[in-house]
Amino acid sequence: SQLAVAYHARGAAHFRKGEFDRAIADLDESIRRDPKQATVYVSRGLIHWRMDNLDGALTDYTKAIQLDPKAATAYEERGRVHGRNRDFDRALADFDAAIRLNPKNAITYNNRGLAFRNKRQHARAIEDFDAALRLDPKYAVAYANRGLALEETNQLERALTDYRLAVSLNAELK
Repeated sequence: SQLAVAYHARGAAHFRKGEFDRAIADLDESIRRDPKQATVYVSRGLIHWRMDNLDGALTDYTKAIQLDPKAATAYEERGRVHGRNRDFDRALADFDAAIRLNPKNAITYNNRGLAFRNKRQHARAIEDFDAALRLDPKYAVAYANRGLALEETNQLERALTDYRLAVSLNAELK
């Protein structure tokens, strides 16, 4: 319904203003009026994430995936929650699904690289950071993360090069 869309939009505006409780209230109302909108669950999940309510975020992302199994963002965000909960196998499964649905998202490769790095699978982590950087050569965070993985595998010169690039790119962005 149009009103459900309006509540979603207003909730998103409250979120951007940092008014999380008001944002949640509007998204709850949007869902009450039209419970089949996967994007609203993703939006509410993002707010739960920012409020450090990981259970709420996980529930919302899972519901979004149930409503729309092709919602790459829902898999991506749920993977981040699993990673934060240190459930790296589930995180990897969600990042894999997100990449299958949207193979051109550098952030997903970076996040999957982090999960591999946390599992001490450095070669796979570096492959994902490489993929992220192929998609976005100015992605400073991916350079920093690849630098960490390289350092952890004693590739110190390559790590230092990546750290320099990350610092340089961050300086350019400011």
